[in-house]
Amino acid sequence: MIRILLHRQGEATVREASRPELPALLADERAWLWIDVEAPTDDESALLTDPLNLHPVVVGTCREPSSSARIQDLDDHLLLTVHEARLPAKPTVDPFETAEIDVVLGRRFLLTYHEEPVDCVKQVRELLGRSARPFARGPALLLHELLDRLVDAYGPVMDRFNDEIEGLEEEVVGRPDRRTLETILTLKRSLQRIRRASARHKEILLALWRDELDLVPAELQPYFRNVHDHLTRVADLAESYRDLLGGVLDAYLSTASNRLNEVMKFLTLITTVMMPMTCIAGVYGMNFDREQAGNMPELGWPYGYLFALGLMALVGVGMLLYFRIRRWL
Repeated sequence: MIRILLHRQGEATVREASRPELPALLADERAWLWIDVEAPTDDESALLTDPLNLHPVVVGTCREPSSSARIQDLDDHLLLTVHEARLPAKPTVDPFETAEIDVVLGRRFLLTYHEEPVDCVKQVRELLGRSARPFARGPALLLHELLDRLVDAYGPVMDRFNDEIEGLEEEVVGRPDRRTLETILTLKRSLQRIRRASARHKEILLALWRDELDLVPAELQPYFRNVHDHLTRVADLAESYRDLLGGVLDAYLSTASNRLNEVMKFLTLITTVMMPMTCIAGVYGMNFDREQAGNMPELGWPYGYLFALGLMALVGVGMLLYFRIRRWL
């Protein structure tokens, strides 16, 4: 699907143009264009080379998925590969997923190329439906609006991290299980992805803010600095949440260790109590008759069996009382 939005300099409106109009519009010095390409067919992808006539590196980047955000200055085009973070459509352990957007900034046009719907593109398109302000200073300002909303999309994701961590803190205090550990490790990996993504996107915004790029007017550079500051707060939150998860993991390991110690303590007490009983049972279980027993008259005593059981019970109760007095039980 291809959507072409047109704004002529000096006018107050934005209208949608058709693909056959594109060659003439590209030649019109007063026309500013936003070309949005979503899940394109082979025929729709062909506009990258005709009529846009983009650099081969741009064409290859748009058509091949990439997990890394980057910026490249190519002659009269600026190529950006960015990733939008969003909450998953279905509930999963991982709090977020990403969608790639390839953005090409030209002197009089902005191209966005993505294989699936992305919220930041939809929001900017809705904004243009109400006002032509994002096009007021050309495609570079439209790029700012797009990146600003892309960074804002990290807000709900970070809120989801906060909720997940609070739930884990309560769960760890209760009775954590293996699923709790899996959730902690999954969140730590996800936060690491956030940190890497924010670091790479900060490099892009830093280039748009500080580097003297021909396609980014000097008066628009502070706009990108503001977006960079927003992304810095996201990175700081990710680092803070990562530290919190480290504390939750330590608490989980401590809780699991305490539970193991309680189990071992219980088993040790049982073993200790049973040991003298086993000794008594072993002594009276020896295969001696009365004449061979000598000094063991209990073997022929009618109440010898009950005496042995009583002795074992008495020793067991005595040891439990001793453990109780010593506060081992």
